[in-house]
Amino acid sequence: MARALTIFTRYSDEVGKLATVTIETGTDPGDANYGPAVLVNDNPAQVAKINSTSGAWLLDFGIAQPVQLAALIHHDVDAGLEVVLQGNATNAAWGAPSFEAPFVIPAWRALATQPWPVNPWIDLTAAEGYNPAGFRFWRLLITGNSQNIQVGNLKLYSTSFRLTSDFREGLSPSWLKPVIEHQTSYRVATIYPRGTAQWAQAGTIRTESALLETLEAHWFDVDGRALPFVMVPNALRNIAYFVRMKTVDRQHAVLFYNETTDDELVDLPIAVEEVGRGLRPGPT
Repeated sequence: MARALTIFTRYSDEVGKLATVTIETGTDPGDANYGPAVLVNDNPAQVAKINSTSGAWLLDFGIAQPVQLAALIHHDVDAGLEVVLQGNATNAAWGAPSFEAPFVIPAWRALATQPWPVNPWIDLTAAEGYNPAGFRFWRLLITGNSQNIQVGNLKLYSTSFRLTSDFREGLSPSWLKPVIEHQTSYRVATIYPRGTAQWAQAGTIRTESALLETLEAHWFDVDGRALPFVMVPNALRNIAYFVRMKTVDRQHAVLFYNETTDDELVDLPIAVEEVGRGLRPGPT
């Protein structure tokens, strides 16, 4: 059965880090370690905080900034809560912004024990009122959370890509839940969970030269394993991951070369792993 196409982004297209970020509404934590700049710093393990259950971060780009895809990485937001990304030409009239698109916050994994948040994403190009030119001001508004707001990263991309050839059968997603384990000689184990989780995925794409060149350009853009990017494994599901390539090398197998068209059919292995999110945000 065919899977929905995978969406991926380039590091160079992530524009959130270009903005000046401030807390527009809500209580400032008063600590730069959790301040507004942390929202866009590529480290979801270091959360940005608003010390109230409702609030908003404001991103000022100075000029209109296009955004096609947005993702909320590592948060403490309740499932189904009102969370919207808004755009305006001026820092005013936020009661009726020029553009507004909701994040649909998925249910957390394992709500009863060690709950773990799922990263939602938005294809802004499919939202009502989307403006390809973008807006100078973008605002992330969160209303009525059950605890003070914490968000690891807000990722904003000026463009995104969909694989024209998707992963073949044999795709291998995986989860890692690290623990500290002490075991006696009688194999009695005492286990201490580390309170974190990490996702990874490996697979092979069979493709021709055009997509191969796009993926090669992507590999150089993210500097091999060095730089992170957002990946949506299944475009029909509201789950995004902030990932890096798993290895520092890249190779593919040429299955067929067409001398007439100078085209290749290749199998390209791709393995990614999630950027460590650290501890689960929030006390619950």
